Amino acid sequence: MEQVWQKLKHSKLSNKTFKDYNEILDCCANAWNSFCDEDGNIKSLCSRAWAQL
Repeated sequence: MEQVWQKLKHSKLSNKTFKDYNEILDCCANAWNSFCDEDGNIKSLCSRAWAQL
């Protein structure tokens, strides 16, 4: 989960200010949805070169 949060923070949520709590929720939801829509994101976070069999 920490890797997902890092990716969201760096790609969609960094260096932003929010006017209120609802805007935070909206931006987090949009970041999560865009993360899920991009092919290969989860696979890239779950696979490691050193873990190949």
